[in-house]
Amino acid sequence: MRCSRPLWRRYGAHVRLSDVIGRLGGDEFALLLWNLSETDAHAKAAALEQAIDRLSFVFRGRTVAAGASAGVAVLGTHAEAARALEEADSAMYVRKAKRRHEAEG
Repeated sequence: MRCSRPLWRRYGAHVRLSDVIGRLGGDEFALLLWNLSETDAHAKAAALEQAIDRLSFVFRGRTVAAGASAGVAVLGTHAEAARALEEADSAMYVRKAKRRHEAEG
């Protein structure tokens, strides 16, 4: 849990009081951003990725770099939470693959 404290601080620097953040499990988190356009949501996701990418930890005497890939799903008025999480999860895996490809290229 010690490694997650700096992550929470990074998240906290990028969210508003009206936003909601929670840990889904393992290393996955959900962030609900109220009243944002899709463009602004993608910009917020990119800013969070960059903030987390700048983190590093010392674990058993070795420095470990943090990294994040964010998926964005836009919720409509009658959106179902489970479906929105599926969409965001799928978008996150697409983003993760794109970032991996960018790093290799």
